[in-house]
Amino acid sequence: MTNYELHHKIADELDGLNDGRDVRALCVPMAVGQTDDFEFVVGSASSDRTYHVDTQLGRCSCPDHEQRNNHCQHLRKATFVSGQRVIPESVKRIGDVATDLIGADESIDLSLSLDASNVDGEPRWESEVRQQQSADETATAASEPADITHERDLVEQQAATDGGQKAVDAADSNDEGEELCGSTNTADGSPCGWAAADCPHDHHRQTDTDGSQSDATTDTGSEPASDGGEADTVAVADGSGDVGDAVEQAIDATDGDRPVVIVINV
Repeated sequence: MTNYELHHKIADELDGLNDGRDVRALCVPMAVGQTDDFEFVVGSASSDRTYHVDTQLGRCSCPDHEQRNNHCQHLRKATFVSGQRVIPESVKRIGDVATDLIGADESIDLSLSLDASNVDGEPRWESEVRQQQSADETATAASEPADITHERDLVEQQAATDGGQKAVDAADSNDEGEELCGSTNTADGSPCGWAAADCPHDHHRQTDTDGSQSDATTDTGSEPASDGGEADTVAVADGSGDVGDAVEQAIDATDGDRPVVIVINV
C-alpha cells in the first residue's frame, strides 16, 4: 500500500476529514510562514519549493491547485496551523487507525506536524472550541440583567410545556414598577402594554346605567368646537358599534343647528 493510498484510507476512517490531503496536511512536515492576515508561504513536502497561499480566497500557487483545481495540502496546512480550520477530535486516533490498516508488523510515522511558530494563530482542537463556546455562553448569561434572564427562562419553560405554540404571559408591570393595563381587548388580542393609570384606550364596551352593554352611546355636554364655538352635544362610539347611529342621535338632540363633536374610542 502506497502512502497516498494509506492517507486516503485513513481519511475515510476518521470523521471530519475529507480525503488524504487532510492527513498529509496534518502529518507531513511543511514549513509555514504568514505574510498577511490570510496570506501564507508554505514549503513543499518533497522539494525546496515554496507556494503562496491565500486562505480567504482559497488559492495556492502549487500545480495541484492551479492545474487540477484541488483544495491542496498546502492550503489545508495553512488553515490547520493558523487555527482557521478546527482539527476534529477523531484525528487523535490517527496512529491507531494507521496501525490497523497496515498491520502491527509495519511502522509508519504519522505524528502530527503543526508548527505554528511563524504564524499569528495556533492549531485549535474541536473539544477546545466547544469548551470556549460553553464558557462564553455562561459568561453572557451571568452578565444578563435579571429581568432579561427571567423573561428568557419564562419563554424556555413555556416552550417546554406547550411546544412553543403559546406566548408567555406579558409582565404585569413596566420598568418603573407601574401596573400595566394588561387588557387583551385589543386589535390583535395581545395584552395592552400601557401603564394602567395612563392608558388612553377604551378597551371595553361601554356599560349603560341598567347594567347592559351597548355598542355606542350618545352623551350631551360642552366641548370646544372646531370653529371656536361651543358644541352642546357629543357623539361617542366605541368603534365596535354603529357610529352612524350615535351621530344621528346627537344631531337629533341639537335639532341640527349646533356643532356636534364625534368621539370614537378605539
